Amino acid sequence: AQQALPAQTATVLQARARPPTERGPGGAELLLRLPGFDAPQSVLLEQADAAVLPPGTRLQLALARGRLSGHYVTGWRPAP
Repeated sequence: AQQALPAQTATVLQARARPPTERGPGGAELLLRLPGFDAPQSVLLEQADAAVLPPGTRLQLALARGRLSGHYVTGWRPAP
């Protein structure tokens, strides 16, 4: 089971489209600056449009910690 974490505001550093494949729906592959992480984080937002997420865009992310390790984005929206 995942453990929900407080929402975070991330800043898009880079966005590129990832086409759908037989294994996934594709979407926007983002490089994000997230508070609390030293290095930029790579995230795939399924079925999102990279064209509307240029560098500098701020996103509100719902995050969860994985059962064993890692962090997962469980939801997102443009930051207010």
